[in-house]
Amino acid sequence: MHRFDVIHSISCPMHTRPTSVTLVAWYAILAAAFNLFWLHLARDAPMLDETLAHTRLPIAGQYLLHYIGAAVGMAAGWAMLHGVDPARLVFIGWQALAWLIALIAAPDAGPVLRDACMLGAMCYGLFAPPANAYFMRAEAVAGADL
Repeated sequence: MHRFDVIHSISCPMHTRPTSVTLVAWYAILAAAFNLFWLHLARDAPMLDETLAHTRLPIAGQYLLHYIGAAVGMAAGWAMLHGVDPARLVFIGWQALAWLIALIAAPDAGPVLRDACMLGAMCYGLFAPPANAYFMRAEAVAGADL
């Protein structure tokens, strides 16, 4: 092994990123991108506004939550891919808040309860021992670079 390969493997924690972190991070990025894409396509669709009107939140508030969620998802997903530990807390915190708002505001709790299972799986993937080791290692490497 060349000495630059050793330095690269130490300074780039992405080589040891657990699959669960990769999956959740890319899910966050892609879900946010699709959310923005569909919001853009449906911005003038009266059927969407009609559907959103059946909840307890105002339509403008729901759009705002979707845009904030997309921004949080993209930023947190990118940061998780780069080993930034607070990103997983921000992402899971936002997902939990969005889930709670949906549980309160939604007329039908069925899909919301299904989303709770997805939230649990993401929590497990981001806080399992290999993920904790990855984020702690990434923090240690970042601290060593200072």
